[in-house]
Amino acid sequence: VAIAQGGAEPIGLCEALVAQRERLQPLKVFLGLSLSGVFQPEHADTLKFESYGALGRVFDLARTGQLDIHPVHYSALPRLFREGRISCDAVFLQMAEDDQRGLSLGATSDYLIDAAQRARVVVAEVNSEAPWTEDGGAARGLRIDHFVRVSRPPAELPSREPDAVERTLAGHAARYVEDGATIQIGIGSIPDAILEALGD
Repeated sequence: VAIAQGGAEPIGLCEALVAQRERLQPLKVFLGLSLSGVFQPEHADTLKFESYGALGRVFDLARTGQLDIHPVHYSALPRLFREGRISCDAVFLQMAEDDQRGLSLGATSDYLIDAAQRARVVVAEVNSEAPWTEDGGAARGLRIDHFVRVSRPPAELPSREPDAVERTLAGHAARYVEDGATIQIGIGSIPDAILEALGD
């Protein structure tokens, strides 16, 4: 089972999987950045965890030796799923819905699209609180076998206040960003501090 990551983590589906893991074993779970902490080391009694990195709460699994990491670049994941080199029988997604515009992939549009196109079963958790976003029509092109409706806040990465050193670094970096530039921001207190330093 490949699970959507970050703010698109389908928490309800993950909780249901954990609750039923003994009945479903043996089962391999591919995780990306997990913010929820639903999957814990003790769940490795019946679940085998894989990822492309020990990101977010997935680190807890790696720290206890319960995570196999594929040593690949993130950009290679769509091709690896497409070619079946990372196997995937089922995909769990979180989707957003709008009355006029229909469904969207909400907070993420990544390698899971390729995994879903190859999977035998695709389950979408349609979350009324997930943000509807333009996804280039990717949601319309997906076959969804089962829908589960939920209403809960999407998973969020907790932030912490940058310290003085991080603010100083951010101030130096922000000077190089021209007005109107497009930037990519990573995860953590320094990227947060850079955004703060950019102001308006």
